[in-house]
Amino acid sequence: MKYKFTLSFLLLAIILSSAWSGYHIFKVEPLEPSQKKAQVIKGGDFHLSMEGDDFDLSSLRGRVVVLYFGYTFCPDVCPTGLALMNSAFSKLGSDLNDTQGVFITLDPSRDTAKRVKDYAAFFHTNILGVTGTLPEIDEVARKYAVYYKKVEMQGSALGYGLDHSANFFILDKRGRLSYVLEHSVDSNELAKMIKKLH
Repeated sequence: MKYKFTLSFLLLAIILSSAWSGYHIFKVEPLEPSQKKAQVIKGGDFHLSMEGDDFDLSSLRGRVVVLYFGYTFCPDVCPTGLALMNSAFSKLGSDLNDTQGVFITLDPSRDTAKRVKDYAAFFHTNILGVTGTLPEIDEVARKYAVYYKKVEMQGSALGYGLDHSANFFILDKRGRLSYVLEHSVDSNELAKMIKKLH
């Protein structure tokens, strides 16, 4: 009788231990809002150009990539976003070696390859500036659900500006869109999300 009780106790202990382990292994953590947005948008690879060279997003496999869309004549939103990316990058430590920023112009008619490259590098040497034809830019913008529209500016020497959405798109080392962060995020939060993918 004592043997049966001991055996039953051991079997119950094994079952409970297995159930506890299974719960911790297979439990699904709730998704953050930035992850939910990434799942809806999905993103994907694209081909653009970078001052005389072809640029393929897939060439950055093995690095965490932060995409940011804008234009060099932007008076406030884009400089603020790129300055924030600079600040986040300064908090990465050794993870910066495997992190790449990419600034994609939405204004290819004015943003030459050299201009967009120099503009991006001004904010950080780990930010590439890329451009393409308007149809190519349109295609990439659609993949990442980026809104932009030309707005005429009466009486301005610039002639027009762009209304555009502003988000940070963070891709993991396999090129999968993992987080979509609002422009209002602070640099600590951006750095934290980048570090999660290292």
